[in-house]
Amino acid sequence: MTEATIFAALRLPSGVLSSLESGSITAIHSQAFNRPKQNFALCSDDSLVSEVKISTWARCDGSQQFSEKDKCDILAARLQVPIESLQTTIEQNGFIWLSYLRVYYLPSPIVIKNNTKGIFLALEDRVYINELQPVLDDITYAKRKREVEKLEPPEPLDVQIQKMLEEAEFQQKIETSKNLDWIQKIARVGNSSGGHEFEKLVRKSFIFLGFSNSNTNPKASLDPDATGGAGGIDLCCELPYPLVGECKASANKAVLTKVCGQLTNLGQAHFPDHYEKAVKIIIAAGSLNRHSKPIAINSKMNVIKPETLEKLVKLKFAYTGGHVTKLLNRLNQRRIGNSYRLINRPI
Repeated sequence: MTEATIFAALRLPSGVLSSLESGSITAIHSQAFNRPKQNFALCSDDSLVSEVKISTWARCDGSQQFSEKDKCDILAARLQVPIESLQTTIEQNGFIWLSYLRVYYLPSPIVIKNNTKGIFLALEDRVYINELQPVLDDITYAKRKREVEKLEPPEPLDVQIQKMLEEAEFQQKIETSKNLDWIQKIARVGNSSGGHEFEKLVRKSFIFLGFSNSNTNPKASLDPDATGGAGGIDLCCELPYPLVGECKASANKAVLTKVCGQLTNLGQAHFPDHYEKAVKIIIAAGSLNRHSKPIAINSKMNVIKPETLEKLVKLKFAYTGGHVTKLLNRLNQRRIGNSYRLINRPI
């Protein structure tokens, strides 16, 4: 179904065009009356270029006359234009045309020749719109349109800045999350036979949680891309406190005594100056059995499940701050044994 057919493009000052395309304004000071439900593409009025690139189009959502000169300051702020331009037009004509525009993205940008003058620039070929892709969602558009209609004064600058910072932080989180698909794999890989991949995920997790290690030796580093392999310790951290660990990806198999032995031997070999005071952990899907538990207790070792580690990383991503640090510090309280219950409880 064709939603719209575009024949021409409305020429606009580059600043106004940019504001419409970003969604920061929903109305313009128009040079003439725009018919409600009229559709047109949007382009720059730069007369010095031979071609113009068009990425958006608009549907007129209504036009009205505005003549309240004493409220030009509010309208200018809402339209993001100089107040003088509105005052001058009202003085000359007695009113200005105000057009509300609902802006949409074109299916793909088009480039046309800029070889005529006038308010509108004819397209070389018609553009058929089969799917609406609005710049603003319905609720946001309605809110911003209402603010212009009712001439509501803009919020104080400090409030606007705070909202912009919050929006920027939110968008940054969205962009960051696109590169954090690995977080969803921690528990799944930890419950499989993918030992090498699990070791890399564990290292990435502890880096993400704020741990670090200056050691560049592949057998005792924290680099996810340089895992230790045979003879290397799986996890080795210096800050915020010394921590060593072994990773055992398995389908709920018990943690055997040899795992505790590996952690002791490799930790002492590659982290000799810090091993005794370091927090010692085993990240495994299984639990300590009756043979390995006494060894772990005597060696002051803790066991964390992959599911618990994944929860900690997700918590860190969602709530930047001290909460995760407090949970991680529970590892440093020298509680011995299956520590996932200790950390899982507050999560």
